[in-house]
Amino acid sequence: MPYGTGETAGGNTFVLPAEAPHPGEAAVAMRHFAGPEMVWDWNVRENNLPPVKAVATDPKFREAVPLMGPWLDMLKVDKMKPVVASPLIATFTTRRTEWGTRALKGETSPQQALDELQREMDVQVKQYETTKTLP
Repeated sequence: MPYGTGETAGGNTFVLPAEAPHPGEAAVAMRHFAGPEMVWDWNVRENNLPPVKAVATDPKFREAVPLMGPWLDMLKVDKMKPVVASPLIATFTTRRTEWGTRALKGETSPQQALDELQREMDVQVKQYETTKTLP
């Protein structure tokens, strides 16, 4: 990613199953939890970037959560990208941490760690594309 670009993760998606026994009530609850008041409360408490634009662009939010300033600035210049959506992201994150630790401990060079991580993930991706099963 270019310098100055941030990555957003999460978003706390709410899902209503097709066969939900009380879809009307569930929809009301979902609207409540995804509404500006609840999003404000949750994001101020957690020091998070809100997924609701009205909250993210509210100057009062910036005052309430000053640590979010740089991320809010990136939103203004459209430099925030969604997290990579892949069923292999957990595997990648775990293996990246393991190889990073090895490099930090001097057990391998940073380039060797990156190369090995690439090889491992290539195998995982090929397996997933072929079998649609996770490692």
